[in-house]
Amino acid sequence: MDVGLKLKQILKKEKISAYKLGQELKIDQGYLSKIINGKTQPTFVWMERVFKYLGYSIEFKKKGAKRK
Repeated sequence: MDVGLKLKQILKKEKISAYKLGQELKIDQGYLSKIINGKTQPTFVWMERVFKYLGYSIEFKKKGAKRK
């Protein structure tokens, strides 16, 4: 999952700037920029906190054939 791309899409959909997100959640703007631009991957705890703030959940779905 490309977290940065997904976050960018959600921010656009919800009309929230990355700056505002950073300010509201006390996230370093440089770190947030690196995530949005795919230069670093955040921790699961970080993702959970950010997506929860935005009103989204993190789901894991299995790809491919079903197991028997």
